[in-house]
Amino acid sequence: MRTWLGMRNEAMNAVYYREWRMNRALYLATAALMVLPSCLSVFANATAPHRYAREFLTSWVLGYAHGAGLAMTFGVLLSGVLGLFVFWYDKSRGGIEAALQGPLSRRALMTGKLTLGLATLVAAQVFVWLLLMATAVGVGHAGAIGALAQITVLALASSACLFALTLALSGAMGSLFFIALTAFLWLILPRTVATLITNLSYLSTRMTIAEATAMNTTARDLHWLSPLVTVFPTHNLALLYAAYFTLWTVAAIWAAWVWWERVPYERFHAPLYFSSLWNGWYALLALVTGFFLANLPRSLGAGRWTFWGLYGHALILALPAWFVWRWFWIRLGQSGLGLGPATDS
Repeated sequence: MRTWLGMRNEAMNAVYYREWRMNRALYLATAALMVLPSCLSVFANATAPHRYAREFLTSWVLGYAHGAGLAMTFGVLLSGVLGLFVFWYDKSRGGIEAALQGPLSRRALMTGKLTLGLATLVAAQVFVWLLLMATAVGVGHAGAIGALAQITVLALASSACLFALTLALSGAMGSLFFIALTAFLWLILPRTVATLITNLSYLSTRMTIAEATAMNTTARDLHWLSPLVTVFPTHNLALLYAAYFTLWTVAAIWAAWVWWERVPYERFHAPLYFSSLWNGWYALLALVTGFFLANLPRSLGAGRWTFWGLYGHALILALPAWFVWRWFWIRLGQSGLGLGPATDS
């Protein structure tokens, strides 16, 4: 009897075994690198002179509990790299196409990568939390264990989110460049929106100190919608944002299954598997071109736009730029270099 993955129940163990054999070095390296900063911090602080060791360890634990987490940001980015390479490495060696010629379904293959990847992230984050908890108890700050658990939940949710997202993008794009670019755009989108809102607010009216403070708080809250930060929310806010990233994770897992199942076999080696994705690429290039051309007169000292004028002229210039970029990439695809869309797009 087949399961919803298109595989017999007992056959899924073979899927996990194949995935482990194919990418075990990536999973082990990711787990080791995620726990390495914390291990080094404990080792370096513990080997300091005795009269300073306790103070240094306390500072490390409390800093982590208050969201000062460069190590967390590093771990989140590392999880995105893992989601990118567990698919690309398998594909570059021809393993995916060979496996799909047998009884292995696409959804089962994707599930194997999702399962082992998420298990790796959970194991690494649990290890870090246990290390933090033991250190907190050792330096007499057992009361920080709850805050450490909340920030660890946020770190895990953020890592799982970016891992699932890059894996989902790998099921829709065949180019490392496009996958990395799309993930990067997702990471910086909250910052971009926060900057746009802040600029509009400050330029539209003279703000009081209270209003400016509220605006800065809003910008900070928007920044936290991306895990690409150096200071994370703590306590109940950490759990709130963890729930947000968990919803993204669920959506990304669903997208990974759906997108990967719909890829036409003849486009397995295309940069973008779906023709509609090229329109988004043309739009991005057109917007960048529009903003560059709109800023060009000011750069040359020939005048300057107002804030609204800059955005308005940029959008107007982006319209013809979309068609120009579309023509360029279609011609590039027809050149035989394999860099553009298929000729039927």
